[in-house]
Amino acid sequence: GNLGSTFNSNLSGVDAGDLVTFGVVVENTGSRSAFDVRMRDTLPAGFSLPVGGLNLCVTDGTGSPIAYSALGTGFFDAAGGIELTDPGPTPIPAGALDPGRDASGTTITTGRNVAVITYDLQLDGSVAPNQVITNTATLFNYAGVEGGANHVPGGLTDLATVTTALPVVAKTITGTNQAHTL
Repeated sequence: GNLGSTFNSNLSGVDAGDLVTFGVVVENTGSRSAFDVRMRDTLPAGFSLPVGGLNLCVTDGTGSPIAYSALGTGFFDAAGGIELTDPGPTPIPAGALDPGRDASGTTITTGRNVAVITYDLQLDGSVAPNQVITNTATLFNYAGVEGGANHVPGGLTDLATVTTALPVVAKTITGTNQAHTL
C-alpha cells in the first residue's frame, strides 16, 4: 500500500563486520503484465559477500516466491543481473509481474505486480568511521510482451546509502587514592 509514495532506505550507525540486509522493490504500475524484467545491483566497495552466502530472495508483494534466472554471473554482474521468470505469480496474464491497474485505470492492490528482492552483505573490517557507502540498484529491462521492446533502454536506478557509526569514547575511573573521588 505504501509503494505509491517515495520512501528512504538509507541506513546509519553500522559497524565493521555487521550484516546488512538490502531490499529492492520493483512495481509494475501499468495496465499490462511486465515481461523480461531484468535488474542488477552493485557490490559497493566496503561490502563483501557473507560467509553464509548472499541469501538472495525474490518474492511478489504477497510474499510468494518469484522464480528467476541469473544473467552472466548473477545479481552483481555489471553486464548481467537476474531476470524474473515469465510467467510470474499468476499464469494469466503470463508476465513476470501482473498489471498494476486495470483497463479502466483502477489500481490493483493484490501485490502480484510487485517484486521484492532482498539480500545480505557484510561490512568489511576496513571501513572507516562515518564512511558513507552508496549502493545502486538498476532495473535495466522490461517489456509489454515476451521478447518485446525494452521500455527502459537507459535503465532506472535508485540509490541507498549506508553510513558507518562514529566511534564512541567512554571514560571510567578504575582506581584512585583520593578519598574525595569515591
